[in-house]
Amino acid sequence: MPTTPFKPSETRLGATFASVGDWELPARFLPVAEEVGRGRSLGGIVDRSDWGKLWLTGKDAADFLHNYTTHNIQALAPGKGIQTAVTTWKGTMVDHVFVMRREDGLWLLTHPDRAQAVYQALDKYLLGVDVKIEDRTEGYGLLYVFGQLARPVIAKATGLQPVWEEHAPVSVRIGGSEALVASTWPAFGAGYHVLVENASALAVYDALVREADAKGMLPIGAEAWEQLRIEQGIPAFGHEIGEDVNPWEARLADSVSMSKGCYLGQEVVARLANYDKVQRYLIGLRFEGARIPAKGTEIQVEGKKVGVVTSAMAGSALGFVKGAHVAPGTRVILKDGEQEIPAVLESRPFWSELLNEGIGARY
Repeated sequence: MPTTPFKPSETRLGATFASVGDWELPARFLPVAEEVGRGRSLGGIVDRSDWGKLWLTGKDAADFLHNYTTHNIQALAPGKGIQTAVTTWKGTMVDHVFVMRREDGLWLLTHPDRAQAVYQALDKYLLGVDVKIEDRTEGYGLLYVFGQLARPVIAKATGLQPVWEEHAPVSVRIGGSEALVASTWPAFGAGYHVLVENASALAVYDALVREADAKGMLPIGAEAWEQLRIEQGIPAFGHEIGEDVNPWEARLADSVSMSKGCYLGQEVVARLANYDKVQRYLIGLRFEGARIPAKGTEIQVEGKKVGVVTSAMAGSALGFVKGAHVAPGTRVILKDGEQEIPAVLESRPFWSELLNEGIGARY
C-alpha cells in the first residue's frame, strides 16, 4: 500500500493513520470534531498525496489533451492552469482533473486512485502523436491548504503574495526546497495545491506547518476533511464524480468550454446544455439527528423517488435530485431502510460562489 511522503513529520505531530482508498494517510491528528471546528474557522492543511499525478510531454501534448477533455487546453499558455474533465463518448467523466501547463510539459492532477484510469483512457489514443504520459503519483506529495488563513500562510511560507490566476502553477521555495503552488478549488474562503517531490516533501511540509501553527492553523486528517468537503459541496470521485455522471450534473460548468470544438463526448455534453436535457443536479441536504444515511439512500418527494444520497455526515449530505425538485428549500424524505428522515434541500458555498449565471443558475 502506498504511503504519504509526509508520514515521518505527520507521525511526530501525533497523526493516526488509516487506509484511505488505496493509500495510507492521516485519518486524524486531534479529535475529529475539533479538527472540523478549526477547519471551519481557520482552515487547515490536508495531505492529498493519494491524488494522481500524471506528467505529459512531447510537442503534441497540449493538442492531444485538448481532443479528449472538456476545456480549451490549446489556449493554455505555459504558466497557466485550468480544470477540465476527461470524458467518455457518452459525455460522462472518466475523471475531473486539474491541468497545470509548464514550459516542458503538463501536469494532470486526478482524483484519488484515478491516475491509472485516466492514463488508460488517454493511452489508447496515442497513435502517431508525439506525446509521452508518465504516472508520477508515488514520486510526489500533494498538500491542500485551505480556509481563512490559507492565503497568509502561503504568503509567509513562500515570500510571495498569492494573488495568482486560478490553477496557474507557480514555482516557489518553501523551507529551502522547491515546490509548485497553484490556487485551486476554494474551501472556507481559499484553496491551494502544493506539489513537491518526495525528496523535498518533509522540508516543505515542516515549513508550512510552522507558518500555519504560528497563526493557529493545523493539519487536518481525512475524516475531518470528508465532513468539511460535504459541508462546502465539493464533489469527490466515486460519490459526485464518476463514469455515470456528466459535468453539468456535478456542478462542474467551469470545467467545460462550449466554444472549443470537437472532443470525445462533445456532442452529448453540448446537447445536454443547449437543449436543457440535464436530468438531475447535485444539491445539499440538511436534516436533524445523528443518523448518517448510507450512500444510495433514496431521496423522496410525496413517496416518489427523486434522487439519491451520494455523501453524508451527521446532519448534512450531498445527493443528486431530479431537476423538477432541485430548488433549495424543497422538503424531502430520506428513505433509509425502514427509517424516514425529513430533510431540506440547500445550496452549498462551493457552487453558489462559482456558478452565478447561465447553466449554473439552474442548479
